[in-house]
Amino acid sequence: MPEIKFIGPPPTSKKNVQNEIADALKARPGEWAVVRIADSVSKGTSASNYIRAAKSSVYHPAGSFESVYRCVDGEHRVYARYVGTEAGDSDA
Repeated sequence: MPEIKFIGPPPTSKKNVQNEIADALKARPGEWAVVRIADSVSKGTSASNYIRAAKSSVYHPAGSFESVYRCVDGEHRVYARYVGTEAGDSDA
């Protein structure tokens, strides 16, 4: 009999995590939130740029999310907020 391991549930996919982050930010427009603790300055700035440039469709249209990287007490934080769109703050 093959060895099997029961270690579920499977991890959430990166896409699902991004959807959850975008949805949470949209639920509280204009409020800054720490959306990621990064391992380094380069990973923090990269993650911030990823959100701001809408490199994932969950952050479309470009400009509807703001994001910044800050190092606070040695912790590499990525902050983001939903600012809406110019056409009435609607995704539709």
